[in-house]
Amino acid sequence: MAFMIWSPAYEFGISEIDQQHRYWIELVNNIYYDFLKQNDKDRVHAMFTAAIDFMHYHFSEEERMMHIIGYPALDNQQKQHAEIGARIEHFRKDIREDNIIITRSVVNKLRKIFVQHILIEDKKYVELYNRVKANK
Repeated sequence: MAFMIWSPAYEFGISEIDQQHRYWIELVNNIYYDFLKQNDKDRVHAMFTAAIDFMHYHFSEEERMMHIIGYPALDNQQKQHAEIGARIEHFRKDIREDNIIITRSVVNKLRKIFVQHILIEDKKYVELYNRVKANK
């Protein structure tokens, strides 16, 4: 059974963003499955690296889109994206340096970061996106 399951609540109706959010869920699920299997540190580090790389790509795409539509809270989103990136990077660094191992708590934190950011912050730009799109 999946650790995170796609929910219609995460659906924005913006195809590329929805696909990226689905992929993020897949990455978190892979990290969770690895936790269950208790795979080696190098594999977990590689999984976090893949998650971080994708996260940077996804955030840059969201920010590009927000810039195009003139989203007034873009600066706030950029700050939040930087904070999320730093938190996940900290997990990866601690894994590499043997300061932590993957635990249910770490995976739950990843899920919480994803859910809170999408359901609260990302939802804020969807209405403006749809208005701008409708007026083109």
